[in-house]
Amino acid sequence: MLLFKQYEMPDTCYIQEAAFWVVFGRAPEWFHYEDKGDARGIPEAFLESGEPESYDAVGYSALEFAMAGVEVDWARYQSAREGVSSTSAEAKADFEKNWARDFKFSERLSAEEKEQLQRELDVYLAERQREIAELEWAEGVEEAMVPIVDRAHAVIFQALTEGTLKAEGWVDFVDWEQDETAQYRPIEEVGAFETIPANVWSLRNFDWRKSTLKTIAKKYRLAQVKTADLLSVFPQPTCPSFTFEARAFGEVVMAIEDTKTEQTSLATRPRGRPPKGGLPIRDVVRNLFYDRIAADETPVKQESLVQDVMSFVKKAYKVDIGRTTAQDYIWPLKHQPRVPEIDAGKYAAN
Repeated sequence: MLLFKQYEMPDTCYIQEAAFWVVFGRAPEWFHYEDKGDARGIPEAFLESGEPESYDAVGYSALEFAMAGVEVDWARYQSAREGVSSTSAEAKADFEKNWARDFKFSERLSAEEKEQLQRELDVYLAERQREIAELEWAEGVEEAMVPIVDRAHAVIFQALTEGTLKAEGWVDFVDWEQDETAQYRPIEEVGAFETIPANVWSLRNFDWRKSTLKTIAKKYRLAQVKTADLLSVFPQPTCPSFTFEARAFGEVVMAIEDTKTEQTSLATRPRGRPPKGGLPIRDVVRNLFYDRIAADETPVKQESLVQDVMSFVKKAYKVDIGRTTAQDYIWPLKHQPRVPEIDAGKYAAN
């Protein structure tokens, strides 16, 4: 059953979140800070750590992998990323190595107790090494997503440097490491959000993970854009989309194909057998394989192309489709150009 509920976006989002909106349609999430609202705009929420509060810019969903045409063992990927999504394999390995190096047995333990504890420690470290190996595998899978994310970065960055999309960042007025009184002073004395001039943006000096821009004159932390501005410049993502009919029930919207009333079924479904896999799968396949056909990245023979489509749907959606269904999906691609669903103008990723 496909259900939707209205989602109110936060007032601002980080630059990486803006890129993910453009390329994947991933909506910025709320980072609640106590009962004061979204943490992005509350200095108390980030001044101590100096990094985006609860922000995780690492990892992808199954649908995002599918939209990018990246095959992945989803269960294994989920397991590898679970609980360590904001940690790299290298950082985790360093932590475990340092922890084991600094570990010391209590002098009060007997030789037998130390031996038993050492065995338990060896088991623990072996399990951590397995987790690190799995995390390295997950990072290897994510490398396949780099080109499409880089294109989204370029689109967002062009908008920022041209001033079409404006951002602001937190500027510190004090040196937090040297000024011991800073933590006791009023917020307005230690820093403030300032607009980032369009002409100071530099890819080399911008940290996407921490959303931090370093310039000759200033360091802008927690760089963010107004969500309303983002939606004004990029009203729709560039990823494949699908169209469906739905009905509203109170605060919930339900896709019509999932409603069970006979009247709804007769009134909204076309005559004939519905497409296996549903419209979302068909439209993702058509958009993905259109791009591949245009780039000469698909087999020349029709039968091989059909087999590729069947294989993609099975791996990405765990759905078996027949040759006829696969042919129906790709038949229009060989006869007419795809009509773009949005006009992103000069900001469209090429």
